[in-house]
Amino acid sequence: MNIGIIGVGVIGSAIVKGFCYNNNQEHQLFISPRGEQLSLELSATYNQVTRCKNNQEVLDQSEYVILSVLPQMGMEIISELSFRKDHKVINLMSDKKLEDIKAVIGKTSALVHMVPLSFISNRKGPIALYPRNDDIICLMDKLGDVIAVDEVGKIESIAAITGLMTSYYALMHDIANWGCAHDLTQEESKSYTTYFFEALSTHARDSDLEVLSTEMTPGGLNERALKYIHQQNGFKPWVDILDPILEGLRKK
Repeated sequence: MNIGIIGVGVIGSAIVKGFCYNNNQEHQLFISPRGEQLSLELSATYNQVTRCKNNQEVLDQSEYVILSVLPQMGMEIISELSFRKDHKVINLMSDKKLEDIKAVIGKTSALVHMVPLSFISNRKGPIALYPRNDDIICLMDKLGDVIAVDEVGKIESIAAITGLMTSYYALMHDIANWGCAHDLTQEESKSYTTYFFEALSTHARDSDLEVLSTEMTPGGLNERALKYIHQQNGFKPWVDILDPILEGLRKK
C-alpha cells in the first residue's frame, strides 16, 4: 500500500516509525518535506520511505493520505492541494471538523478523523477512529488497538482525554524524583515507577475500576494515601480540566 503523510512532526514521524517497526516493509511511505530534519532522517533510515519534493507529490503517489499538519496551518496547506476521488484521507487535526475539511478537499473515497499518540511508533496504545471505516481499520490495526466510534461526540471526548498525557508523565517524573531523593538511584526509581504504573493500567483494563478504586487494606498504605489525596482534592483537577478541553474542541 502507498501511504502519504503530509506534515512530519512528532506524530507524523511516530506514524512512519510505526509502519516501519522491526524493519517492516509492507507499505511504501511518501512523506512531505515539511519538518525538514525529521523527513530527511526518516528517508535516510528506512528504504521504504521517500521524501517528496512537495505536498502535491505526496498525494500523487499515495492511496492513503494522512493529514498530520499543525492545526493553525492545516486548512491553508490542504486548500492548495488537489485530492483524488479515490484517496482515503485520515485527518489528525483535532480542532478541524470533517465537514470543513471535505469542503476544502472535495469528495474522496474516505475521510476519517484519527487520534493517535506518540507511542504508535512502537505499535502500542489506542488509536481512536471516527467514523468507522474497515479499510482504514485494517491499515492501522497493526500499529495499536483501534477503537472505532460512531459519533463525533465520542471522538471529541477521546481527544479531550489525551490532553492528560503530559500531566501523567509529569506525575511519574515527580514520583521518580521523590524516589531519587529517598535512597533510590535514578534508574531504579524510574524503572520501578514506570513498571508499577504500567502494571496497574494493564490490570485495570481487565477489571472493574470501581472495585479497584475501593480495594485496599484497612489502615494500610493505600488507604492512607487515598484519604490524603481526597482531602487535598488531588483527583478533582484531573477531571475538571476535561470539560474546558472538550468545550474548546467543540467550539472549533
